[in-house]
Amino acid sequence: MIKEPHLKEWLKSGVDRSIIELNVRSLDGDDIYDYLTWHLVNRGIDEPGILRNDGRLRDNWLDRYRHCELGGWWCSGIDILTGEGSDWGQFKPDNPRIYQQKKGFGQPKTKTIKYESPAKAPTEIYALRVPLHIWEKVAELNNVSMPFGESEAIGFWSWVVKTPEIPLIITEGAKKAGCLLTAGYVAIALPGIYNGYRQDKDQFNKAVGLPKLIPQLEPFAVEGREIVFCFDRDRKPKTQKKVRTAIVKTGKLFERKGCTVKVVTWNHPAKGVDDLIAATDIDYFHDCWDRRLPLISFELANLLDLSPYVDLTVNDRYLPESLIPPDSAQIIGLSSRKNTGKTEWLSRRVDRNRELGIKTLVITHRIQLAKALAERFGIDHIEELRSSTTGGIFGYSLCIDSVHPNSQARFHPEEWEGSHIIIDEAVQVFWHQLNSTTCQKKRVTILQNFTELLRIAIATGGKIYLSDADLSPIEIEYVLKLIGHSVKKWIVKNNYNVNKNTRAPINTGGSSGYSTESHRSISGFQDPLCFREGYTKRVLVSYSGNDPRELVTALKSAIASGQKVLVHTSGQKHRSRTGTINLERYVKKLFLYKKILRIDAETVADPQHRAYGCMGNLNTILPQYDIVLASPVIETGVSIDIKNHFDSVWCVAQGVQTVNAVCQALERLRDDVPRHLWSKTTGMNRVGNGSTDIKQLFASTQKLAQANIDILSKSGISIFDGIDFDWQKAHLETWVKRAVIVNAGMSRYRESILEKLKHDGYKIEFDADPDPEKRALQEKKSLVTNEEIIENKEACYGEYCQKVVDAEIPGDRELEVLREKRSKTEAERLKEHKGNLKQKYQVDVTPELVEKDDKGWYRKLQLHYYLTVGERFLPGRDKKKLSTLMEEGGSLFKPDINKQCLGAIVYALKALNIEQFFDESAIFSKHSLKDWFEVLNNPMTRGQIRTILGVTINAQKDTPIAVANRILKLLGLKLELTGSTGGRENKHRIYKGCRINPDERDKVFAKWFDRDSQLEDRGEVA
Repeated sequence: MIKEPHLKEWLKSGVDRSIIELNVRSLDGDDIYDYLTWHLVNRGIDEPGILRNDGRLRDNWLDRYRHCELGGWWCSGIDILTGEGSDWGQFKPDNPRIYQQKKGFGQPKTKTIKYESPAKAPTEIYALRVPLHIWEKVAELNNVSMPFGESEAIGFWSWVVKTPEIPLIITEGAKKAGCLLTAGYVAIALPGIYNGYRQDKDQFNKAVGLPKLIPQLEPFAVEGREIVFCFDRDRKPKTQKKVRTAIVKTGKLFERKGCTVKVVTWNHPAKGVDDLIAATDIDYFHDCWDRRLPLISFELANLLDLSPYVDLTVNDRYLPESLIPPDSAQIIGLSSRKNTGKTEWLSRRVDRNRELGIKTLVITHRIQLAKALAERFGIDHIEELRSSTTGGIFGYSLCIDSVHPNSQARFHPEEWEGSHIIIDEAVQVFWHQLNSTTCQKKRVTILQNFTELLRIAIATGGKIYLSDADLSPIEIEYVLKLIGHSVKKWIVKNNYNVNKNTRAPINTGGSSGYSTESHRSISGFQDPLCFREGYTKRVLVSYSGNDPRELVTALKSAIASGQKVLVHTSGQKHRSRTGTINLERYVKKLFLYKKILRIDAETVADPQHRAYGCMGNLNTILPQYDIVLASPVIETGVSIDIKNHFDSVWCVAQGVQTVNAVCQALERLRDDVPRHLWSKTTGMNRVGNGSTDIKQLFASTQKLAQANIDILSKSGISIFDGIDFDWQKAHLETWVKRAVIVNAGMSRYRESILEKLKHDGYKIEFDADPDPEKRALQEKKSLVTNEEIIENKEACYGEYCQKVVDAEIPGDRELEVLREKRSKTEAERLKEHKGNLKQKYQVDVTPELVEKDDKGWYRKLQLHYYLTVGERFLPGRDKKKLSTLMEEGGSLFKPDINKQCLGAIVYALKALNIEQFFDESAIFSKHSLKDWFEVLNNPMTRGQIRTILGVTINAQKDTPIAVANRILKLLGLKLELTGSTGGRENKHRIYKGCRINPDERDKVFAKWFDRDSQLEDRGEVA
């Protein structure tokens, strides 16, 4: 039986009455003691201090549960391991006990113990009994059939265990599990956030060994199952950290079993999921479910959560003039989505500075963006400074690359006393200065000058503006650490989402609704999902497959139907099938009379091309064209405000750009037209060793840098004497934080892009026609398209390779001039390309050499050369590389040490005895390499291999041959399959050693050896 107050409590949590009746009982008196102490009696036989001599419980245990005599409700369910009713459960006393926590000095803190479980009993789960109509609801929601025997269904939880395609929600507390089951979701509950796993402890109560899932969770931990955590959303930062830790620890244990792990989150005052559904409706939870985060994204979300820093929250379509920072604030952060007037708001601040005689310095990461902002703000761009009538008196704009004395800016931080510094697209500016190759040669000087700039500006009463749609604590903390002391900051978060036409707010349970146009609050709650009725989302069509053939097929149809299109692609070069160059050639052949404009790094810098100088006039120039093909040169910082011209936007993301960059590119056109996207499932440009763990990536970066330093030091090279690496702590920490976010996006590229687009308000549709006949026709058309794309690329690329060969070879001085020159014609680019190839390889430039270089041949040859014939020249080579980086700043940035040095990689290859595979007559098999593989498969060695070589070894799945070939691939080599032995049941393959000259690399090695020997003879560094 269940008493009315207990029934009402469960009903208030949205639990189906039948679930309550099957699982909940009202208890009082002796029944409670029986349930709460049954395990104590069993333990007391062997454990002193629990039982009296007569076998009864001691008074301290009886007193502990005395308050329960007044009654309460008890909930139990099914024991997953036996399929029978569980004796273990959760009791909620009507009169809970108060527990005093004595920590340190002062008044002891009290804590109310709301729930009681059997003392000393191992933790179990709450798997509630489920009535038939709820079972049917679960089956329908998950689109799976209910299994029936001859007369009745088998047990619900047995069915769930045997059906891994059904996601399992793990929540905290039986009522929440009941609420989710009522909604049709399969949910079990833990009694506490840390109760999903156990870890053995030694005699000193210290954890030993690895944690493991509790036995009751093991049946669900099967490959292919989706495990979804739905714990409380507490407002206390300390509690949030505990919840995050518990979810990550438990989630990773499930991932090791092959499960996919995600987390449901919400931005609502409701703490528990039952409170959430009661305060909103089930549709709100469905939205939260659709937007659930993969574990890795959830783990990193804390890095990006700006809410603890926000001083003002607004929800304005365009940032208003009335939004004025306090005079005392010196760091002003502006987080507002694209196309909400950030630039216009900043422009008003610059106008005010001009009236007051305050200089403004605008720093970006792209030249074209810096020029566009200079025009918008009415200040000079650094290139126009000499010809300008104002001469930079009001300030100027420039790229972060130029923040050093030897740039055209002749930059000196002390010239900006009392100035206002605007860092637009702050996330990308900081990442660019910390990781881009264009900053590498001057990186130390740039970082030192940037640090000094911020300190001088703040010390002399200036202000720093950080503007970005994705502004995060990473950028704010970075600036604060560089300044070195506490500074008054003012951070504004604009929640308005231009991708949603938000109307008719629903009751949030925390406030009384608000206007979408003018709401403003300091601590009020806001959530775009609250606007449920009547809102529309911008549509994006997502294409699947391993290549973009289906998107290109649909693009052709759109153009043929008369659509005017804007196409973004992450590629440009002739080797990229869907880069701007090849797409232009392909589309021109199909649509002879269409006006086509190609915008990429080459065309905007080519005085002879129609796209030259177009970046500052896109809104005037683009309407003249039917088809615009754009590379990432316009991925950020550009607003295309043309209305009613383009009918659709298309994007091909090959895994080169970051997740944010792809989403930014799709937003460049402000007009509300359909978007189309194809992206790779995984990206290519991982940072460091590719880790998504902050501590691991930080440690590996430090270790690898130290290894390279030690190798050079042991070779007698002393360029590191007197270098203090402590100066870069804030820079390195920021680099690591951003790097793990980039790596996380690359590891699940397509999924991450679609997640962010959903979060930004897009409605995602998929281009898979459910009609089998139509789908077959689509596939047939896309196959033809793919053949055309390949044929087009081969012809275009072949022509380009020949053009490089036919170009003149520039002299050394001319080549340096070409490299520094920003505006180049096609002939000059071809000459520069040929000069670079001749300088790198020292052999005649052929079409084959152009192609091999484009495929990364140079790096592979370098490793092979310094591992073998050129080994003695390696220390000199690394010294020269690092000395170049140290010329101005007198120090080194550790990630750049790792990028430039080959020493640690080469010596790691030697330590792994990779040279054993260079004997072409040697024979190898998985059996002969067993001992070698066991050494590599040691956990510590696996970690070192990943840190130094970037090669990951799967301890369970990899074979010795697979790992050997993965490492040899770094050198452009592989073992040759010669045959197999054994019968069908005991078959294993036989391989012979590598062909160590498979591509005439010995000719290059001979040239390199002669060059390095001559340098050595002259006493110069090789």
